[in-house]
Amino acid sequence: MWEYRVSWTNRPPSWWTLAWKNGTRARLTPETRVDTYWIIDGRHDLGIKLRGGQTSLEIKVRYQRRDGWELWEKVIFQAWTPLESVRCAALLQTEPTFAADGDDPRHGVRQLLGRAGLTWREHPVRKTRLQADAQALLTNIPGVSVSRNCLAELVEFRVEQSQDPAWSLCFESAAAARITHNDTASGTGLVCGYPELLSR
Repeated sequence: MWEYRVSWTNRPPSWWTLAWKNGTRARLTPETRVDTYWIIDGRHDLGIKLRGGQTSLEIKVRYQRRDGWELWEKVIFQAWTPLESVRCAALLQTEPTFAADGDDPRHGVRQLLGRAGLTWREHPVRKTRLQADAQALLTNIPGVSVSRNCLAELVEFRVEQSQDPAWSLCFESAAAARITHNDTASGTGLVCGYPELLSR
């Protein structure tokens, strides 16, 4: 899936409140949860996430970047077996070990990263988000558009115990599309995925 994510760390864009109201008018219910992101040093092309309240791990691999769009593959590990350890090693681009000391994927991935000599940090991120089709969220929003309808996500989040929030808008589409975004053009928005954003 192609993703285009733009984030703001100082203040949200001027249209943020209106876009959020568009979502609530459409009777969307904001979702709040704490996800833990594993940030691997020097690997912005790789994201690992433990979704709040679950034991399964999501691993995302970035294959391509084009005009701000990033092509990601998402793989979910719900249990840990020797075969899953090999599949995960292929995603992480590390040496496979056809072994599993237990059935918890969190433990298994930590072992793979450690054997490969990779260092990482685990960041709890508290998020409140709205998801809908882009047209529903961006109705009457000046200066923000996407040339085809796709999934859009608005997120307000805080990293760990930080008191300072950040905001992001993400589009998800089967194909990269043309984006018009005044905040990006003026340099106030940062265009990148979560692994790169949380490394800063």
